[in-house]
Amino acid sequence: MTRAPHRSLALAAVAALAATGLYALAAPAAIAAVPSCTEPGPAGKDTTDPNTTVIVVLPASEPTLVDIPAHVSSYQVDACGAGGGDSATPNMLGGAGARVTTPIAVSGPVQLAVIAGTSGGNGTTSVGGAGGSPSGGGGATGGGGGGGFSGVFNGSVSQANAVVVAGGGGGAGLSTGGGAAQSTTPTTAGMQGASATDTGAGGGGGGYNGGTKGASAAGGQGGSNFPGGLAPTPSTAKAGAVVISYATPRAPTFDSDPIEYVGQEGMADNWDVTVDASPVAVLTLVDTPTAGIGITFTASGNLGTFHIDPSTAVGTYTFKVHAENAVGAATPDQTETFTVTSSSPSPSATSTSTISPSPDTATATVSPSASASASASASASASASASASASAGASSSAKPCASGSPSPTPTATRAASATPTATISPCPSRSPSPSATPTATIDVPALRLSVSTPDIQPGQPGRLRLTAPAGTAVQLFCYSRPGTQYRQVRPTTPGQSLTVGATGVMDFTVLPGTNTRCMARYANDAASGSNSVVINVHTTLSLSAYRDGPLRYHFQGRNLPRTAGQLITVYRLDARGREIRTAITRTNTSGIWRIDRRFLGSGVFRFVARTSQTLNNAPGKSNIRSTVIH
Repeated sequence: MTRAPHRSLALAAVAALAATGLYALAAPAAIAAVPSCTEPGPAGKDTTDPNTTVIVVLPASEPTLVDIPAHVSSYQVDACGAGGGDSATPNMLGGAGARVTTPIAVSGPVQLAVIAGTSGGNGTTSVGGAGGSPSGGGGATGGGGGGGFSGVFNGSVSQANAVVVAGGGGGAGLSTGGGAAQSTTPTTAGMQGASATDTGAGGGGGGYNGGTKGASAAGGQGGSNFPGGLAPTPSTAKAGAVVISYATPRAPTFDSDPIEYVGQEGMADNWDVTVDASPVAVLTLVDTPTAGIGITFTASGNLGTFHIDPSTAVGTYTFKVHAENAVGAATPDQTETFTVTSSSPSPSATSTSTISPSPDTATATVSPSASASASASASASASASASASASAGASSSAKPCASGSPSPTPTATRAASATPTATISPCPSRSPSPSATPTATIDVPALRLSVSTPDIQPGQPGRLRLTAPAGTAVQLFCYSRPGTQYRQVRPTTPGQSLTVGATGVMDFTVLPGTNTRCMARYANDAASGSNSVVINVHTTLSLSAYRDGPLRYHFQGRNLPRTAGQLITVYRLDARGREIRTAITRTNTSGIWRIDRRFLGSGVFRFVARTSQTLNNAPGKSNIRSTVIH
């Protein structure tokens, strides 16, 4: 964000939430990975990620009740049915449980009953394996028991309330392995898998339709996974598990901070108001001051922009920005009040530099506005000739005037020269007659402007130094791309000037958002322009990495200044630090970019984002982000 130390236009949040940081270039933390039902980790509810709530359900004696709160439009289910038990010698393997992954639309709040199946017991030479819970069929002597199903139900566990069911695998028989859970047409046959009766046969797995038992030492069939479709591969875990995740419901919070603005800088300024919530449905301005004040507000998703024109009139204005969130707490909407105050600086005190004459000479005074005024006094006898000498290195000469001739009034002029000189020709008055006007000439050196910060980022100050004679009045002019016309930026009020101090040096600070060229002038003297200097403003890029699944990630960031359609290139750094191009994309209308990638292998990799030179800004580079790919 652009900040300035002089005339201030403060955009301050009066927020109950007391959020801080109007625009943070630091990339947000990557979202924590949601575990899978094949590797679920410990049971329980995980809210360490502020954006996602995860509930892991493992086998238990009773169903686990899961509350999906209001304002959640969908939740994700990853359910694994339990595997069937193995048989005794020759040790055939039980069938795999089904895996179902699917989003479920919901209009909350709603309570779910979630159950994870246990694996079927292994058969021995003396007994058959017990059926897994729930609904796994038992194996006959030597055969394995069928695995229990895993599922999600509205309210309570019943076939009528089923939302997602992942069937259990069939138990193994002595002659064949157990059948994997399958997908068949739902019926009203019930959830129970059949128990084997033939010696050495496996039991059927539990499911929406119970799996059939094995016959003649064969393995039992797996249960059905209806409703819900099978994942591309069955579960690889023996025990069942269910993982439910959803976007964490919370109210939006504004991200705001007081800022300063220097008017009349020859460049318009944008300040962003971001909302920390996902997703944000609507961001609107609900209370607008009088139109035509030079401040406008536009919104796109969870980003709003105040556009503040340099011509904004002095005054205080109040805006109310309303965020309506599709996913929120009991009262998901929030409203933030922003107060915009513009005030003009106090004019600089006017001082004068005086060429001090000796007695009987004229006096010339030059004001900081660079318009010279002079007053003269002279007294001499008729025979005396007035002589003048000037301090500060000025030279003067005088010659007598004829009787009755007018008394002179000196004037001052300025021309560029290395050494200031003054020529003053007074004539003493012999009679009360009209005054004549002699000339005083003061030559002033050319101005010299330098820049100590030729390359900056948006929000960083550009520092300029002007070398000029002490006591002279000066003005600073700049233009920022895409503009090409100079306009006065210091002091901020057109026509006013600043007086150079005794050191002969004056420092300026500007805060441009785009490439900027500056030069200085003596006050109100267009022909006295100094050399021009350029401040290159590099595009600032942020870079974040988010894990979307196994070996699947997306990279995301923003540019500053906000520029739509800007080309962004992401590079991977190899072990020697060389940059290898990975992908390219462009920013959207909010200045946000995103790249989705699927990796072929795991490891720790480093990435950086870059953008090239544009007319408005110098090339930009993000932070280097190390990412663990797995």
